[in-house]
Amino acid sequence: MKQYLFILFIPFLCYTQDEKLRIETINVFKEFQPKISNSKKIGEQPIFNDTLSVNVVSPQLILDKNLKFKEIIFFKSPSKFRMNKVNNNVEKYFSITTGSHTFLKTKFHYNNGLSVVHNSGVYLEHTSEDYALKSPYYKNMNGELNNSIKLYSNRFLNDKLLEISSQFARKSGLYWGGLGAFPIDTISNFIGNLFNIKANLKQLPNAKFLKSINLELYSFANNYGREELCLSSSLDFELEKALRKYSFSLSYNVINTSLSADWISLNSVSINPQISSALQKDAMSDMVFKSKLLISGTKFIDYTVGLDAQYYSLTDLNVYTEVSDIAYLIFPTVKIFKNIPNNQRIEFLIQKDFKYHSFTSIFDNISYFDPYYRNSIENEIQVSLMYNSDFSENSSLFATVKYNVLKNKLMPFLVSSETEYGSLFAQNTGLMHPLSFYASDFNGIVATSSLSFSKNQYDFLISGTVNMLSSSEHVDRNMLPLIELNSMLTVNLFENLDISSYAYFLSEREALRIPSLLSSNSNLTYVPLESYVNLNLSMKYTFQNMIFSLDFKNLLGQRIEFFDGYYDDDRFKFRLGFLYNF
Repeated sequence: MKQYLFILFIPFLCYTQDEKLRIETINVFKEFQPKISNSKKIGEQPIFNDTLSVNVVSPQLILDKNLKFKEIIFFKSPSKFRMNKVNNNVEKYFSITTGSHTFLKTKFHYNNGLSVVHNSGVYLEHTSEDYALKSPYYKNMNGELNNSIKLYSNRFLNDKLLEISSQFARKSGLYWGGLGAFPIDTISNFIGNLFNIKANLKQLPNAKFLKSINLELYSFANNYGREELCLSSSLDFELEKALRKYSFSLSYNVINTSLSADWISLNSVSINPQISSALQKDAMSDMVFKSKLLISGTKFIDYTVGLDAQYYSLTDLNVYTEVSDIAYLIFPTVKIFKNIPNNQRIEFLIQKDFKYHSFTSIFDNISYFDPYYRNSIENEIQVSLMYNSDFSENSSLFATVKYNVLKNKLMPFLVSSETEYGSLFAQNTGLMHPLSFYASDFNGIVATSSLSFSKNQYDFLISGTVNMLSSSEHVDRNMLPLIELNSMLTVNLFENLDISSYAYFLSEREALRIPSLLSSNSNLTYVPLESYVNLNLSMKYTFQNMIFSLDFKNLLGQRIEFFDGYYDDDRFKFRLGFLYNF
């Protein structure tokens, strides 16, 4: 009997042994899954009743903005409200917005939906304002036409993520600065075509030493014979040992530019070296190399220390000459931060950086600048002190004070007929007043503060900047605005209806005028640019898988001056929008 019982248990013993062997040979790859706050989840999904009693506020600037070249304001909407929030990775949607000044903006996005293998799709976008379908096409001086198409695919490869995208974009408009009294069909236009391919490979598990590989190739061409080809690559490494994190990054950029303008042959031409111009040049070849080694850890304070090594070479090529500008930097990077009681944080930072301003990067923001601009390098040293505090569950404060030393900061100025610009070409078929850039040195303090207040039904955000940068070359001149103010108020009136107001204030400043591109800077003059307040109101109503919107732009009807000769005097404008998720 015992023998029969033993025989009956043999299969169970084999099964148990098989399970042990199976457990010993299984490798489980489980990515760390950070917790996502409920407020963030609500912002990414259709709206539900917000029951979250604590609002999580990130320790960074509440309102993003970029005023380096043009007023470009990006407001971060409160996460719990669905304001212009569409999940671009999985959503399929079509949107159309129309309004005054024959404004039309359409977007279309389609992809394969949720998948554990890949996420692939296509974007189509069209934007036009004051633009017609027949000549003279532009109905107003500041009319523009933009079209773009983007294909992308994100492939999930075990413990890796491969992101591939390709984009073609075309943008056109007029060089109309200071030419408001002339017929539109006599003004020269610009057309820029951009094609790029990106490929990024990211390692997902934290244990991997190689974190990412990034490659990008783009080609840009305009209707003035300029062709720009750029290859960018970067590597990021990271290793954690003995409660320390070691990070190392490399980036390498090569930019080749060719010009085929019909120059007038001039003997002993001397362009002002502070003007970023490629006049009388045939080609340019630039190279920028950056590397950074960082060590992070925690003792009494949290710290990140390391070393930056950077190098660049800018080469101008003519038929008989080749001139190069070469420089390098080796500079320490220090970042110290400390969390103190009552939800407070202090951070101190020292760093130095070369910033390369290519034609393509500027064209995205300011399309009406000199088609023969010379790509340039800005040298920046920054020492900053940051403070962040959560006063309560509903409010937080962010403040930072920076001391900046800027070398070769680009200052825009209007290139008009008085600057002898048109006399440098053998043929000039139309009037042309683009912007160009004059390099100046600045140093001083920039202070920024942001305050947020949030309740269940409304959010209020305000940010202000005081700019005290000065230049020994422009003594007692307000080349940069002293004060900038941003604010946003969002109110959830009903379950599906949100109203937001946006306000932006920019104080007065001065624009540079240069009498000639061929002379020294001894005769610089200045022209004032008036301050303004830009007030906007937006309403959005969500019904099932549709969003209806109504926007009012520049409610105060003010003239908005961007640069000398370039402004927005359209005054009050409105927009009607519709978005459909399918």
